[in-house]
Amino acid sequence: MKEQTITKGRKSFILPGMNKIVAHFNNDRKLFAHGRGKSCFTLIELLVVIAMIAILAAMLLPALSSVKEKGRGSYCMNQLKQLYTVWFLYTVDNNDYMISYYSGNIGIGSYWHEKMLMQQKNITKSADATEIDKKMFICPSDTAKNGTNTGIPMKTISYGVNVGFQDINVHNYMKDKYCKNGDAYGKSVIKLSEVRRNTSKVIVFADFWKYFSRWKSATNVTNCNLNEKTQLADKYDIGIDRAHSSGMNAVYFTGSAQTTKSRWRHTYCSCNDLWNAESFGAIKEAF
Repeated sequence: MKEQTITKGRKSFILPGMNKIVAHFNNDRKLFAHGRGKSCFTLIELLVVIAMIAILAAMLLPALSSVKEKGRGSYCMNQLKQLYTVWFLYTVDNNDYMISYYSGNIGIGSYWHEKMLMQQKNITKSADATEIDKKMFICPSDTAKNGTNTGIPMKTISYGVNVGFQDINVHNYMKDKYCKNGDAYGKSVIKLSEVRRNTSKVIVFADFWKYFSRWKSATNVTNCNLNEKTQLADKYDIGIDRAHSSGMNAVYFTGSAQTTKSRWRHTYCSCNDLWNAESFGAIKEAF
């Protein structure tokens, strides 16, 4: 075995096996230096990486936002389907009579959303209605969060019902809207069987939180009465006022639900009383 000689001053020492130890140490030092050189970043390289991450994040955020809105839109559509189911079951339980938008000043149950809660949750007084119960009337995309002060107060209510569903003895809605042909006024309906025409175009419930009034300023009103807030009359959340980016969510008389950018209206008074169309002329699609 070869020996390593180390000189110290004028004396020399021979250490057995020293050549292997030195060689091993030198190899480790080279590997360490090589690895350290690979793992280091310059400031410019680090800034480039940060900039690339920022660009990727900026590209992904809109996509994530779009996915979230689609999820909220789907949840909203399910809410409308649930409202329709409760509304339809009410007619089954009440000899073909529909839930009317307004049933007169009868306390709890005067307005449609109160009757819906009474039907679905067996509520008989205002205190029985919890915030969880009231969630069935809230669209998750609703940023206006307007409420109502009625028999059952609502902090937020996002949907409207076709105001043509009313007892003419309680309120002559068509007369109020001047929906007439000559001296004859259109007819509000209270029974399911009374709607026989254009059933696939008659909206029952729809988004009505972004533009619920004939006056734009009313969209910022909080705790308003039901006069404008929850009745689908001559204004809907379509066009530039659509509630969702893809359009307005609506459920129709036939039970079909869809997102739409238009609605069908009666040409005389712009309302959704399409069952009167044959007597009062044409209907028209509005965008």
